[in-house]
Amino acid sequence: MTTSGNFVIKPLTSVANFNAALTPKGHQLVNILARAGETNPGAPMLGYPSPQQLVRATQALIDAGKLPTLPPPATAADCIRKMQWDWGIGIDCVDWSMNALSAVTGRSVPSMGLRSGEDPFGPDGNVTPHGFQRLGAVDARAGDIITLKDPEVGHRVIVRDRHLVDANDKRTLVASWGGSAEKFLSAPGPLHVFKVDSSWGAENGKSFGGYRCDTWLYNESSNLWMSYSPHTNEVLISSEGPAGEKFVGTYRWSQS
Repeated sequence: MTTSGNFVIKPLTSVANFNAALTPKGHQLVNILARAGETNPGAPMLGYPSPQQLVRATQALIDAGKLPTLPPPATAADCIRKMQWDWGIGIDCVDWSMNALSAVTGRSVPSMGLRSGEDPFGPDGNVTPHGFQRLGAVDARAGDIITLKDPEVGHRVIVRDRHLVDANDKRTLVASWGGSAEKFLSAPGPLHVFKVDSSWGAENGKSFGGYRCDTWLYNESSNLWMSYSPHTNEVLISSEGPAGEKFVGTYRWSQS
């Protein structure tokens, strides 16, 4: 969010110093959001909005004439994504995953003992929040949260699906990822396919940012991960984890 120039403190880590940290552009955005009825501008500006708040903030910027015009073949979605990046509104991976977990469980985020704008898994992704069970990679199922760690902030995703590789997976992955996937899939397994959803960094509003469903492969016997990074256009293979980061844990909401 700090790339937008909304804050003089980078990164801004405390909501308490929100107003003091605003730049003139940040104040302008707060006023735009206020005219749209937003009473908590920190939510879309610091990455923890509800879906409704994010829609409202996006529409407020469009109504204020802030939607850029991009040359073809850019789509309307590309223009909106660039506007969101330029003005520093969006949702981070933690809160995206928490909202998705809420939808899966039918429980509100607060009722699960979670707080918007806070990472319950800790900076290293290794904290087991109250009401959650920590599991291994191959135990993951739809609705679980997976935490990753990198030298900076790490990443949080929610599992859409996890299953053993089948013939259709092999055809699709080899067609998409080429020889690297073919070699990886020919090794002894068991081999697991993960489908994960999250919000991803846009790097100046690029098309791979925001919501994305990614595919990961995991070889249980070799402990190797394979994934594709649209950020670098590379197929990544690592014993550390997928997406160029370190796998930390799988967390399942288990409290009835």
